Amino acid sequence: MNITALTLENFGKFKKFECDFTPGLNVIKGGNESGKTTIVTAIAAALYGNPEKQTVFENANWNARSSGGNCPNVKIKAAIDGADFNGLLEKDFGAGKVHLANRDLNLAIDDNDRILEIITGAVGIPTAELFQATACVRQGEITHIGDSIEVIKNKLESLVTGGLQDLAASDIVSRIDKRISAITSRDAQNPGLLQRIEKSQAEIDYNIDKLKRSIAGLKNFRNSLAQVETAYANTTDDYLSKKDALERLEKQENALLELADVGKKLDECVSNLDKARTAAKKISELQSLLDQTVDISAHDREQVEELESTLKYLRPKQRELEKDVENASVEYDSYSISPVLVGATAISLAMFIFSIIDFVVKLTAFYFHIGGAGMALFMISALTLSRTIQKRSFLKEQLAAKSQKLAEAKKEIEEQSQLLKSLLIKYRISSADQIRQIAWKRDEMLNQLKMERDHFESYLGGVSETELEQQCRDLRVKEAELKELIQVSKNEKRDPAELERLRQVVAQLEEQRNTLAGEITVFSRQLETAEGGAELLASYIERRDELSARKIKLVEELSILGMTKECI
Repeated sequence: MNITALTLENFGKFKKFECDFTPGLNVIKGGNESGKTTIVTAIAAALYGNPEKQTVFENANWNARSSGGNCPNVKIKAAIDGADFNGLLEKDFGAGKVHLANRDLNLAIDDNDRILEIITGAVGIPTAELFQATACVRQGEITHIGDSIEVIKNKLESLVTGGLQDLAASDIVSRIDKRISAITSRDAQNPGLLQRIEKSQAEIDYNIDKLKRSIAGLKNFRNSLAQVETAYANTTDDYLSKKDALERLEKQENALLELADVGKKLDECVSNLDKARTAAKKISELQSLLDQTVDISAHDREQVEELESTLKYLRPKQRELEKDVENASVEYDSYSISPVLVGATAISLAMFIFSIIDFVVKLTAFYFHIGGAGMALFMISALTLSRTIQKRSFLKEQLAAKSQKLAEAKKEIEEQSQLLKSLLIKYRISSADQIRQIAWKRDEMLNQLKMERDHFESYLGGVSETELEQQCRDLRVKEAELKELIQVSKNEKRDPAELERLRQVVAQLEEQRNTLAGEITVFSRQLETAEGGAELLASYIERRDELSARKIKLVEELSILGMTKECI
């Protein structure tokens, strides 16, 4: 794995730093305290540091530490390129975030443990200490390497195994066995690399043999294609000839059927047009009569009906009241004051007065009898007179009341008559019956007009009269064309049996033609395959050689793995 680029922010001496690396040995050169060690430390922090715990290395010398924070705004970006993985690694120690992304694989990981596992697997070094001890040589250590080979060797061995050499060796042997199994496995569900290569080689060998045979039969394919194309051309000519004859016969048959249908439609169209014109004439006549007929409003018609109904009620009532007044007048006249009753009252009063005078002057000795008789007669005559006067007064009041009702009835009849008369004058009509007759007649004409309009619309069938006329003209033209066509082909024989036989022949020729077209397609593809077989054969041979080379490499790898395992 190679680190191809490094970007630092607020790391050690660097506020902002960017640099690129090349594969192989990279030398960092600079004066004292220029930041060489800081870059090496930053690479180790990029690979092994944990932003979530905000822990890196003691010699990082963060700029942020002087401000009293842990790791604010410290960011490291490293571009990684390797055989197993490539991508961009970003660590933000201030925010405690880590991100590993690979655009080609559409991969994005934010888990620090998972990222550390991927990095250590790609680098092949499990810890930062081992990385710094092996991958980095610091200034001042170069002169001492030759004097302390055993010390460095022991340190590396301890760092690699953690003091567990045997356990580390077993783990390596286990990995070698897994790799050998991955290469040599014969499992049907999960075949090994060698088996997959052998399967691919068998398929390629089959295709190479098939292509060689196809190329060998190229001349036969060309001859077969030429024969089939000739047969197809002959069949096509025969098919087109028979089809043309069939189409002419069918056209004649269809023309006869269509002529009958067009004739039926033309008769219906002409009939509807005539009916529509008749209905339009009736509509015009009815409209003219309506224009000449007085249009009495519904309100006035209701008012006339109401006035006439009122008058029909009031006139009998008037006659009844007149009769009541006449009877009341007769009864009142029959209760007149009788002269006899008045004379009897006057005589009784005179006898009463004479009895008083006789009592005073003593003219006779019968003053008591005369006075008593006069008083009794006066009381009877006075009572009778009083009752007669009361009865006459009651009858007079009744007569006045009935006379008043009669006057009111006459007044109301007069008012209603005037209203009715004004309405009749408005429409220049002499009677209410005439109004009813005119209204009934107008309603009847309106109903007839609506019915005729409905008929008119139904005859037109949703189009205008002009459009219906155009339809009739079009149908006449179509009928004339069909008749001309039938007249031209009248001399040709039209045998139904011959027509059916010709249909069968055309169907058979069409099927044969389609079959030959399919054969032409097959032979053409075979010919194309054969003609392009040389190039494809070279491609297959190249692919076979490539697989053979890969197989040799795998065999060599198995040999190396076996020797490595034996050595361990």
